[in-house]
Amino acid sequence: MADTPIPTELLDTLLANARANEAIMRKLFRLEVQLLSCQASEDICERLLQLIEQLFSVPMVWFVLEKNTALVPLLKSFQRSELLRQRLTLQTREQLTSWLPPKEGARLINQELGLYHKLLPSAYKQQKPGSLAIIPLTIEGNRCGALLQASPDAARFSPNQDTFFLDQLGVKSSLYLSNGLVRQQLAFFATRDPLTGLRNRRELDETLPRLLSLQRRHEQSLAVLFMDCDGFKQVNDRYGHAAGDKLLVHLARLLEQALRNSDLLFRFAGDEFVVILPQETHESATALAKRLQKQLSEQPLKLDDVSLSLEISIGTAASDQLPEANAQTLLHAADHALYANKRQRQLHP
Repeated sequence: MADTPIPTELLDTLLANARANEAIMRKLFRLEVQLLSCQASEDICERLLQLIEQLFSVPMVWFVLEKNTALVPLLKSFQRSELLRQRLTLQTREQLTSWLPPKEGARLINQELGLYHKLLPSAYKQQKPGSLAIIPLTIEGNRCGALLQASPDAARFSPNQDTFFLDQLGVKSSLYLSNGLVRQQLAFFATRDPLTGLRNRRELDETLPRLLSLQRRHEQSLAVLFMDCDGFKQVNDRYGHAAGDKLLVHLARLLEQALRNSDLLFRFAGDEFVVILPQETHESATALAKRLQKQLSEQPLKLDDVSLSLEISIGTAASDQLPEANAQTLLHAADHALYANKRQRQLHP
């Protein structure tokens, strides 16, 4: 029995579909190759959006990510890119759950798009999409948001279309985000104190010389505060190291709230903290130190039935007081002033 010949029209359709699929695969391959050359996580994510836009002629492409502490290093990297800042929408976990597809895989929508207007980032607030593709993103198996594509053409992302290649793009994009997060975490924790999340001594050693040089170049003063907790050893001995750790975290959060955005706070070691104050003189920094001591003493840590007070000694040094000082001698002067302040507080409590 002879084989039934394939109709010419069907054969043409199959060949056309095969060519179209091959073209999409080639574009995905080009996307991967170009992203391999990117190093910083913000470069990877920025280039991903640009390539999707260029290779697939998508008018609107952006990220919607969860407001999640685990994503903080990645989100901070987004802030370094103007493009990513304009193409990012943040949502709570509850908000994400309300509109993300219930199952794995992309979702295509071209009706009732007003419900999704809140997802538009600043770059597209004036646009009115006719169709939308929602591609879920995951990091370490957990949903963290979505990559969204939109077009004014209602037929571009029609629900009856196959989502195989969009799903592939979602897998690849999740991988890029995961790699970016890992890179940011490594960079973040290399310069951060694991207990308080503050910058660590290594970061201080790199930052202070650079800022001191910059301030001098602009003929401005720079001050340093060196501080520690009075009686911290007694807290550890009486209430345990867990209580001591909570006291240090409490102090770190209060200092972050009290200082300006331009001030830099570091955990030096143990219960010792350092603050760099750009454009501050010795006089103004000393006045700030006194205000901090008073403010902190009024905000003890409530721990069960115990109230742990924050009595802080602070030493001040500044480049207008020590014009020839380098970063090391400036820090040493602040440390020396700290112990002078501590002795004074012991004599005159």
